[in-house]
Amino acid sequence: MGTEPADSRVEPSPDLFEVSRDPILVADLTTQSVVDANEAAVELLGYDRTEIVGRRVADLTPVGAETVGADIETALTEAAETGEHGFECRLERADGTVVLVDISLSRATFDGEERLLAFLRDVTDRRRQAAELRSSREALQRLHEITIEDADADTTIRQVLDTGTEFLDVDFAYVTDIDDETQTISHAVGHGVGLEIGDEAPIDETYCEHTAAGDDDETVRAVTDVAETEWGASAAVERFELGSYLGTALLVDGRQVGTVCFAATEPRDQPFTETERMFVDVAARLLGSVLERERREARLDEQRRQLKAAFNAPRSFIGILDTDGTLLRANETAWKFVDRDPEEFVGEKFWDGPWWDHSEPLQRQARDAVERARDGATVEFEATHVDAAGNEIDADVTIRPVIEGGEVTTIVAQGVDVTERNEREHRLEMQNQRLRTLFDNAPLIMYALDDEGVFLQSQGQGLADLGLEPGEVNGLHVEQVYGDNSEVVEMVDRALEGEKVESTVSVQGRWYRSWLQPILDDGRVTRVVGVSVDVTEQKRRENQVAAINEATRRLMYATSPTEVAETIVDIADETLDHSLATVCRYDQESETLDPVASNQALRDMLSAAGMDEVPTIDDDTVEMTIFEAGETRLIDDYANTEDTVIENVHPDVETVLVQPLGDFGTLHVAARTETEFGETEVRLLDTLARNAVAALARAEREAELKATKADLERSNERLQEFAYIASHDLQEPLRMVSSYVDLLAREYGDQLDDEADEYIEFAVDGAQRMQSMIDALLTYSRVHTQGADFAECDTESLVEETLQDLELLIEESDATVSVESLPTVAADRDQLGQVFRNLVKNAIDHADVDDAPTVTISGQRTDEGCRFAVADDGPGVPESQRDAIFEIFKRGDRTSDEGTGIGLAVCQRIVDRHGGDIRVESADDGGAKFVFTIPEDEEVTP
Repeated sequence: MGTEPADSRVEPSPDLFEVSRDPILVADLTTQSVVDANEAAVELLGYDRTEIVGRRVADLTPVGAETVGADIETALTEAAETGEHGFECRLERADGTVVLVDISLSRATFDGEERLLAFLRDVTDRRRQAAELRSSREALQRLHEITIEDADADTTIRQVLDTGTEFLDVDFAYVTDIDDETQTISHAVGHGVGLEIGDEAPIDETYCEHTAAGDDDETVRAVTDVAETEWGASAAVERFELGSYLGTALLVDGRQVGTVCFAATEPRDQPFTETERMFVDVAARLLGSVLERERREARLDEQRRQLKAAFNAPRSFIGILDTDGTLLRANETAWKFVDRDPEEFVGEKFWDGPWWDHSEPLQRQARDAVERARDGATVEFEATHVDAAGNEIDADVTIRPVIEGGEVTTIVAQGVDVTERNEREHRLEMQNQRLRTLFDNAPLIMYALDDEGVFLQSQGQGLADLGLEPGEVNGLHVEQVYGDNSEVVEMVDRALEGEKVESTVSVQGRWYRSWLQPILDDGRVTRVVGVSVDVTEQKRRENQVAAINEATRRLMYATSPTEVAETIVDIADETLDHSLATVCRYDQESETLDPVASNQALRDMLSAAGMDEVPTIDDDTVEMTIFEAGETRLIDDYANTEDTVIENVHPDVETVLVQPLGDFGTLHVAARTETEFGETEVRLLDTLARNAVAALARAEREAELKATKADLERSNERLQEFAYIASHDLQEPLRMVSSYVDLLAREYGDQLDDEADEYIEFAVDGAQRMQSMIDALLTYSRVHTQGADFAECDTESLVEETLQDLELLIEESDATVSVESLPTVAADRDQLGQVFRNLVKNAIDHADVDDAPTVTISGQRTDEGCRFAVADDGPGVPESQRDAIFEIFKRGDRTSDEGTGIGLAVCQRIVDRHGGDIRVESADDGGAKFVFTIPEDEEVTP
């Protein structure tokens, strides 16, 4: 901080003074007032240059006039006299912040005068870093002391967290456990946030969501102001209201198990330093090692407990023997079994123990086993022991040597209680016997194949349906038995590949539901077992149901009652085992059931009997009685039943099921033998009948609608032709009337009085109104016949064009027309424009005569489509007339007499053509609001 002697100083260059990066103040030697300051000094102090010049140097240090070794006044005086001086001082900048500055004072010639130069250097960061370094050394030293202290894990963790809160100057610290997606507080110290040990929350609602090993390539996550980060809107911020945060992952055995976190309720002014990050990283590593040690000790304790539990297993008797057979120790289970004191027998020969004394042969067997184990052999045998209460148990006994260095050092004797196992095996054998009996008599097929596909076993009563005896196919490969049935072979191949197979296949005309289960040993298929059940009847019923479903679909496409009847007969022929079927239709005039469709089998039978068709069913017959009652009936002995239609036609008809088809007629299904119709067949016929009735009703309605539609189309064509011809035929007389009246006015106008002129004016006006009505009628008749295809239509531009067409009318009436935002629709552009034109003109024509009309056009999308509205502020439309005004030539009671009475009718006809609707409502200000809707067209993009 010294300077060169005065006689060696050189006058500083003003340019160097200005560009110098070091702050420099130039002061008067006598007054010590600042006469100049360079840019660096201005930036350091934060004042304008004008605020610095003229002030004494000592006045720039109001925070503290203390210096290193002397006060400022003394330092300035000494520098002025001796030529140099140096000290450190705290300065308060213009913004109120305090910096520590190293000031070097020296005399020098500046701008030709002797001045006192003050060279300033900001040493705040250097001093702070030195202080932080000392603090971090102390904190790390404390961590080291904690490490070597002999304390439990909880105490160590709390000490580490306490040390961290003090060193980092934060409010609190905590350690969390992370399991799946849940975080739990395991340890916490400090204050300011409601965190308690045991609190848990989903990890995505906590700060630790962002604190993970390697997150953002940072081992330690540091945030000085949480509100300024991506965390700012998270659930954690709303819950805990943290200001700053410093955390890292907690690793145990290289795996993240939680987090170590330090936080404060307020944001931090300065970023966290590398030293602070290093401290958190070291603390987390220390805690990880503590937890690793704790877990290792816990695992060792658990292993010791497991070993003890294994040694004293409740069904395992264990004894440790010397090589000569002397009992060294036995587990608790062995002593409890005989209820004896270990001191009585420890040191005695094992075979003389209380477990063998009830049987001399067992004693000899135990002694022989021990002698063989002494020679290095392992001996196993079964024994029956008797406990202290006299109960017998079965045990599997193992005597095995413990060999170390090639020599037998001890012998372990172990007996395992297998009484329950033997009882289970006995019960299992009995169950197997019963199952074998069941399998031999049940209508199933059970089989087993080896890993090559060769039958090992086949049994079950169901084999008889395939012409096989139990065990007949044993030893044969599946392809030898079912080589002509690829479905069976494929099913077995899939099971041999390890797949559990469930499938329904056809074998020799019958259907079987089969389950094949591969048996695995060490991942390899060793055999396949299977069960098959005959589901032929179920399959037949499923096919019938499927056929009925298909019939329902076919009936939907039948277009006439006769086609429906023929479809019904075909379905009955396809789905039922009974081959004779006919449908009769009821004739109301003759009160008979007339046959309209029969299957081929019935026609062949009738032909053999010399008949061309099924006879008509008259009144007073069984069939007519069933139809009139409307209830299905089965005639079991049809050939011998009186009052039937076919009683003399063919003697072989034994069974007939008559199914009424509503008011249409009846369905008859017959068999040549006496056959019992099952419940499934009756239900199928009932379903078929109900579907047929619906199809017949639909076919009749469609026929009526088709005829009605044709009549309407012819009527519309005639009506449109009439309107077109009438409108054209009326044009010529009107033109003639107009021409002659106009000629009369020109030729004889000067000879006529005022009353005659008025009559002529009436005639011309009437002709013109008639011409307008004819033109409107012609437009009305052409809405459907000459309309264009629908296309995407920009409604806003369309309305703009319409208002341009009505510009003269709008100006003459001084009307105001406002248009809001309108949606795009799919429509006939010209016709939609006609609707807007008619509605706007209608609003202006019917406005109050004394007021300038206001018209508002609006539109929006709704669930029903695009909804448009044209509202006015006129007199409105009475509710009693709101339907009538849309009728042709109806004009309502509004004030104006203008118009033809067809405009609103044309609007309604155009909207109807577009599939929408139109109505009139009361506007908000009491006027009329015409609302119409155009449905959305999904194929046209708005």
